[in-house]
Amino acid sequence: MKKVLFLQNIGNSYGGVWFVNKTIAEELIKKNYDVEILSIRDSHDNITLEHDKKLKVSIVNKKNLWEITHFEDIKNKLIHMKLFSAIKLSLKKIKDEFFLKKDYNYVKKYIIKNKFDYIVTSHYQVLDCIPKKYLKKTIHEQHTSFETSISHKGTKKAFDKYNGKIKFLWLSKKSCELAKKNGYINSTYIYNPIKFQCSSKANVFKNKKLITISRLSSEKRIDLMINIVNEIFKDKELNDWTLEIYGEGNLKKQLLNLNYDRNRIKLMGLTNDSKGVLMNSSINLNTSSFEGFSMGILEACECGVPTVSFRFGEAIDEEIINNKTGIIVTQDDIANYKKQLVSLMKNKDMLEKMSINCKKNSEKFNITNIIKEWIKLFNNI
Repeated sequence: MKKVLFLQNIGNSYGGVWFVNKTIAEELIKKNYDVEILSIRDSHDNITLEHDKKLKVSIVNKKNLWEITHFEDIKNKLIHMKLFSAIKLSLKKIKDEFFLKKDYNYVKKYIIKNKFDYIVTSHYQVLDCIPKKYLKKTIHEQHTSFETSISHKGTKKAFDKYNGKIKFLWLSKKSCELAKKNGYINSTYIYNPIKFQCSSKANVFKNKKLITISRLSSEKRIDLMINIVNEIFKDKELNDWTLEIYGEGNLKKQLLNLNYDRNRIKLMGLTNDSKGVLMNSSINLNTSSFEGFSMGILEACECGVPTVSFRFGEAIDEEIINNKTGIIVTQDDIANYKKQLVSLMKNKDMLEKMSINCKKNSEKFNITNIIKEWIKLFNNI
């Protein structure tokens, strides 16, 4: 039985990385693989994650949070003559690095002891946990786009350090092509899988509900979404439509302070039933400034719910077939976003046609197809 380790930085946390790793891991278990998800730190969110009992899920350090102090932070304090704060940050950096090194050493020994056949890393930081002789068995799955990744100094430094030593796995064909063009030759791509299947599709015109299931963080720009929809809802022809926003995040308080129609635009909190939520919806909204590969779009597609989205990055054309499974709007063209969304909300025939197209297009993201690509990747290592 082949042993697979998924290694991530934070456990006990809802998010795309967890659900992707969990979905792939549980499918591999069905294929007779021995699979484990190991996290360096706990999120301290007191969340109980549901998963197959055969899947081992554990955390190295449940006490310390995932906190990394950067030299840039210390430098900025010194520039602004805040000497005490700079000293305090420096001591914190030393302390953070001490405990992180301790955790990394534990993981190295754990990998050697358990003799994993394949290691899948989800964050560039944990690449330093991999023993040298296991690098050739390591697949680094980058959960953001290539352009976003390479613009981050820490990510690029790690990529350059491990280039030629590990396999880079991207979420889209376009990201993979850009990676190879920029010298990361040992790259490939596999689409994210949809974590559920639907035998039917949503009644999109009857539901009359806009939806988003998203982390409430700055790059998702839910505040922009609320402002756009609040303006649209002034149209009397759309007075029976609503918007439901599912998710949690550090911007929740800020969103609650916005001025909008609270009877029709609602923050619903977390949901464990994205399938049920989407099956009672009409149009999925995405206002992100960037995405790696949006799980929300894939899940909506499986339920026959088209997406209206800004052009968030290199993967969007592989997730949305423009004017067939959704509508792609030039980034930050708010006026056109409103126009396209209103047009779709009012056009029953177009909405129904897109819904049918979504259901057909979602087949390529089905876990039964995606897992074949993962097994092929393992066999080629």
